[in-house]
Amino acid sequence: MEEFVIQYFKGIATNLKEISHTNQNKAFYSIKSFPDTVNMEFNLKALKAGPVLVLEFPEGQITTNNSDNPMHKIMGAFSILIKNTNTNEEDLNKLYDDVHKIALKIFARMERDRELEILDYCELELNYQKIGPVADRYGRRYEFIIGQSISIPYNDSDWLDS
Repeated sequence: MEEFVIQYFKGIATNLKEISHTNQNKAFYSIKSFPDTVNMEFNLKALKAGPVLVLEFPEGQITTNNSDNPMHKIMGAFSILIKNTNTNEEDLNKLYDDVHKIALKIFARMERDRELEILDYCELELNYQKIGPVADRYGRRYEFIIGQSISIPYNDSDWLDS
């Protein structure tokens, strides 16, 4: 499931015109675990100056919610960051507005992909916060939950008391 989410967001970074991630013009970075955050500033410096997408995975969850279809959910966040050395308030506010417009395009794509059943389950929270400076980059962080139905079979043979 985690690899699916990484590839999904890498696809977004590749196909969204404002980001346009390629192997030659890197604009996507995935934080898979806490040690990756230590190297984040170094890795961000290797990315292009324009908008980049940074994906993070804080946790996962398996829920049944009293249904026949248990769900495996990944609760994560993505950030859109732009390199900026000019820190006057007017320029930063424009940058934050530009980043928000990009994020809304990503949300719209996720909604479309849910309708097309590319995403089995998707919760989008419009909770966001300003970020920066991180390696001379500023932007916003947005939270999401993506999940898929899973099967959790019970086998008597797995248990000593059966």
